[in-house]
Amino acid sequence: MPIVVVCPGCGAKLNAPDAAAGKRVKCPKPDCGTAVPVPAVLPEPAPPPPPPVPKSAALDLDDEDEAPKKPTKKPARAVDEDDEDEDDRPRKKAKKRSYDEDDEDDEDDDRPKKKKKKGGMSPALIGVLALVGLLVLGGVGYGVYALAFKKKDDTAGPGGSNTPAADPLAGWTEHRSDRDKFTIRVPRQMMMRTVGGGAREYKNPPPNPQVTVLVTDVKPNMPPGFDLRKTMETGTIQQYKNNSAVFKNMTEKQIQYKGQSITEVSFESPDGIAEKSRVAVRIVGFDKFVYLIIVGGTSDFMANADAVFDSFQYLK
Repeated sequence: MPIVVVCPGCGAKLNAPDAAAGKRVKCPKPDCGTAVPVPAVLPEPAPPPPPPVPKSAALDLDDEDEAPKKPTKKPARAVDEDDEDEDDRPRKKAKKRSYDEDDEDDEDDDRPKKKKKKGGMSPALIGVLALVGLLVLGGVGYGVYALAFKKKDDTAGPGGSNTPAADPLAGWTEHRSDRDKFTIRVPRQMMMRTVGGGAREYKNPPPNPQVTVLVTDVKPNMPPGFDLRKTMETGTIQQYKNNSAVFKNMTEKQIQYKGQSITEVSFESPDGIAEKSRVAVRIVGFDKFVYLIIVGGTSDFMANADAVFDSFQYLK
């Protein structure tokens, strides 16, 4: 940094170089030329060492920050190098030595930090580990996917398909009677007629298969403990037995139907009603009505008779 002095001859302010400290310089003004004394300048104290870098900050340093850069102050070159005396040179060397010693101290402080940084993972290693992680996750995902689909295939039906079984009554319609409180699936729309005793008969027209529902009212004035359903079931079965020439090959079996223990009767269709077919009869009773349900059709179709009986619902 130049040393500012005032010429005693002309009063001009002069900037003398650091090298002229303790000497005299000639005033450059053309009409002056006075020898101006330059005061001696004491050397600047060495800058204090930088504070230690925290460990967390040291890990984040880039390679370009490994060697701390210290601002250097180089003294301006003297205008007249011949005027430098030997007393100034040791001072410069001492100042340089002080700076070099500070640098060595700083480098000593930085060496452990460099070793810590060298001990970290390089970007290439981090990239490799990330790629391995993705491959592992991909393998696990594929394993879960394959296991799930294998389990799904194991539980599927024949041919590896889990498609539900075909509806044996596909294309049938639902008949609903709000008056007699029931619904049932039928191949064709039912027609209703009144028969003996005020009972109602619901029947779809031919051809096979045919579904018939005979509805009888439970009268409120019936004797206590009288079971209309059981009475109708017993009388119907006995009628079939009495006409065994017409109702051939009759069978009976006890089943649970709509929460009731009943007897299902099955026999060959009477001649002239359906060729090579059978009929199944179930009688079920509720609080207001007793239903006699008849399902008839070919022997092949009667394998689906349970589906027809199960489609019957009582509307409370």
